[in-house]
Amino acid sequence: MKQKLLLEINIRWQQRDFAPTLVVSSLWQKQKQNSTQRTKLCFLSISNVSMTELFRFLPLHLLLRNICSKRLHIQIKNIKARANLEVDSLLPFAYVIRKTTKVEFNLRKKI
Repeated sequence: MKQKLLLEINIRWQQRDFAPTLVVSSLWQKQKQNSTQRTKLCFLSISNVSMTELFRFLPLHLLLRNICSKRLHIQIKNIKARANLEVDSLLPFAYVIRKTTKVEFNLRKKI
């Protein structure tokens, strides 16, 4: 019986010099050491980030696409949007990840 592997990545900004791509690379190396199988499903959770920070994930997504052989589930929640118009700037991000299985956007308006 084939075992489906799950690479779960939860990223939150704790500090300004945070490098998400390096964190994902590190997690992938650990996953690779534990199994000879290729990861079938990746779950990327991005939460409590600003719009500027969100766009730093575009190169990260390309890295994840190379890691995952089947599906990539991206959950984006609590994005701090300053105004409704700023939500429109998510469209390029959604376009880049359009081929993924599931993408969730949960926007929170910044007061």
